[in-house]
Amino acid sequence: AFKKTIEVFDNIDIVVNNAGIVDELDFKKCIEINLTGVLTGTTLAMDSYLPKYKTLEQPTVVNIASIYGLDPSPFGTAYTAAKHGIIGIGKCFSMKCHYDAIGVKIITVCPGYTDTLLIKNCAPFLRTGRYQDITQELTPTLYLQKPEIVSTSLVKILDNCSTGDVWIVEDDRCYQVEIPDRFSLKKLKVLEV
Repeated sequence: AFKKTIEVFDNIDIVVNNAGIVDELDFKKCIEINLTGVLTGTTLAMDSYLPKYKTLEQPTVVNIASIYGLDPSPFGTAYTAAKHGIIGIGKCFSMKCHYDAIGVKIITVCPGYTDTLLIKNCAPFLRTGRYQDITQELTPTLYLQKPEIVSTSLVKILDNCSTGDVWIVEDDRCYQVEIPDRFSLKKLKVLEV
């Protein structure tokens, strides 16, 4: 995709890494596509393509995670782990040392339930076994936003974001969230060692 973009347009200023499958039966494949794919795209963008082929002073990498990058999913352990990892990728590459070295802005977008093939393809898996009761309980309250909401929100986010930002697009709204660092976390219990 990078090579074809350069061949056609001769430049790259924005890279959107969006990989998504739900496959808890083949969790290695789920991690490989959802997490390793995004890490590969981010690394290629930051190390090889954006510094060399940018036309904007500050090119941007947008990594698409999920609301399950912030919350656990009751039926997607591998998916949740991968999407949490995508937020970690964004936090790592947005550190000052990376930004100062190459000047690439990196943000993470976490869509909520969106009416895509991802939802349709995972539905049969979620209606069986131990997930059946959870799925039946959740499905009637599920609101599926249109994919256009996510893409329209992304355009607005790009005009209002800073490197390291995490944004949620859910229920036809988008908003930025702050993920606290460990030093600002509330200590619930301290044990002396």
